Amino acid sequence: MALINQKKKFIELIKEQFELMQSADNNYNILYIYVQGDNEPYLIEVADEMDIDEKNNIMVLRDGPTDREANEGIPERVIKIDFIVATSLEVK
Repeated sequence: MALINQKKKFIELIKEQFELMQSADNNYNILYIYVQGDNEPYLIEVADEMDIDEKNNIMVLRDGPTDREANEGIPERVIKIDFIVATSLEVK
């Protein structure tokens, strides 16, 4: 049960960081998602979109804005949530 609670807290932290990055009240403009087995982190910028599907245990990332990129609803990158090991916000 403790592991499930930790996972939910981590997912909430990722959502919070994404919302913080998109807020005009700060200078954050990059969110890095570090995934087990990948040498480089996934880079999410302010215009990008992120969906977390907790039921299927995945995160879907899309380069944005999707209306301009003509990729609305099309997953660009799909990450299994269990493989995310860290995140960080950065000012570019």
